[in-house]
This record gives sequence, structure tokens and C-alpha cells, in this order.
Amino acid sequence: CIMAKRMVRFCSKEVKSPPVNSLLCEGYNYLGVYNSEMRNIDSSIVCYKKAIELARYSSNPAQIVNLYINTADVYTQKSDYVSSVYYYRRALSVSDSLHITDQFRFPIYFGLGQAYFGIAEYDLSDRYFRQAEKELENRTLSEKFTFCNNRGNYYYYKGEYNAALPWFPKARALVIPHGYKFHIALCEGNLGDIFCKLNQFDSAHYYLNNSYSYFKSINHYPFLYYLATVNAELALKQGKPSIAEQWILQYSNTDGIDPQFIALRNKLMQQYCYNVAKYKQAYDYLLRNVQIDDSIRSERVKGR
Repeated sequence: CIMAKRMVRFCSKEVKSPPVNSLLCEGYNYLGVYNSEMRNIDSSIVCYKKAIELARYSSNPAQIVNLYINTADVYTQKSDYVSSVYYYRRALSVSDSLHITDQFRFPIYFGLGQAYFGIAEYDLSDRYFRQAEKELENRTLSEKFTFCNNRGNYYYYKGEYNAALPWFPKARALVIPHGYKFHIALCEGNLGDIFCKLNQFDSAHYYLNNSYSYFKSINHYPFLYYLATVNAELALKQGKPSIAEQWILQYSNTDGIDPQFIALRNKLMQQYCYNVAKYKQAYDYLLRNVQIDDSIRSERVKGR
């Protein structure tokens, strides 16, 4: 970040030329990446857009393709899927015109798959995921892992649990040789959830216990909240409402929790209250879940 700022300051004082614009473009690109990593999403977008304008007048116009992809990625982080699709398609158009699509096909197709999934355009999402999968063999470990994990999530949120199941072991197998404990635990948490949905309780317990032990050791509260929800669901399915209640009470703070995790908890709470004959509370959660679903559906329709 410090070096990128120095690059920008130095180049801003120089007479503008294609080589200077290229350096200045790189500086803003680095700042965009830094702000994206720090979750300063709006600042990241500003940096990328400055870099895009400079790339038009640089000595390396191919830079703009990478910048379009980076900008689209950030809009996906922001859940602005409409803008995300726009920039991925700009990247695809420019890479086609420059005859360099081979270099960028995977991130563009994978990004489009993610963005269309965000607005529940499942057919288009599946189409681009399949296009990206053709390029998967020669990608980096990080890209392979992210693809496999997100492909599993695609089927999970569609409710196709048997189709989701193979993707998480694939992702897990990629990172086990490298000892990436966080990523292994992430996959095991997802596997535990899938096995719970499929009523394979022994496997669900095994993977959930492994995942919980790791995230508890690093006190990663957002994922502990999610795992508590799945463990409570598992307890309810096994006729153990008191154990489900313990999980719910132990992790109930929603500050900083992903809305998708909160939605999963609310649906669990509806079932829990019904099981313990708290029918008024169950009805309250039902109304709340309907309101959330209506809001999500409205946003998706608007996005389409």
C-alpha cells in the first residue's frame, strides 16, 4: 500500500505519457486490491475506476481487461450483481477484441457464474460455471479451491444437496496436502451441513465436530454462529430439543453476521419453536422469514 501510494504521487507529478499512465494505472490497481482486501469496498471501486480511465491512454491497453475483472469482483463483494455483470461483460468484450480471451476466460466466466447466482438466475449461472470448469485444470490452487467450494454452495442454495456433496470433498482434498487448516475446516463445516440435510447423522457429527474445534480455537464467531445453527438443526432432527436450545443460546449475537447465516438461523428458530410447542413464536418467525424472502425476491427481480 505504501509503495503504491508513492507510485501514484510520483507519477502524478510527471508529464502524462503512455508509459507514465501505465505506471499510474498499476498504482491505482494496487490500491484497489489493498482496499478490497481491507473491505473498503467503495474506496476500492474509486481506485479501479481511476485505473480504468488511465488504462485507455497507457502503453498496455490489455491492462483494462484485468481492471474490469477486479472492478466486477468488488461489485460482487458489495452484492451489486448488476454492476458486476456489466464489468465482467466489458472484460469479455475487450478481451475478445484484443484476441486475449484465453488469458482471462476462467475469471470472467467464473465471475459471471457467481453474479448470476447472486440474482438467482440459476440457468445462466450454471452455464457460466460449466464454461469456467473447462478451464479449471490449469488454474492456481486458490482458484481451484474457490471454484469447488462455490460450486458446492450453488447446489446447496438450490436445495440440491446430493449434487452439492461431491464438491466440498474436492475442495478439501486440494488444501489438505498444504495444511491450510482454515480452508479444511470451512469445507468440513459445509460437509457437516450437507450430511445433516441428507439425514446422514454420523457423518454430520464427524465433520461438524472437526470444523467446530478449529473455529473455536481461533474464536471465529461468524462461523461459530453458523455451525451452532447447523448443530441445533441436527439435534432437532435427532429429537434432542434441549441440546438444540443450548447451541442457540450459546451463539445468539447477530452483530457482524452474514445475512444468509441469519436467514438460516431464523428458519431453524421457526422449526425449533414449533417442535417445543411455542406456536406463537413459531408463527412470528414464519412471518419474519416470509418478509425476508419477499425482500430477497424483490431485489432479485429488480436485478434481473
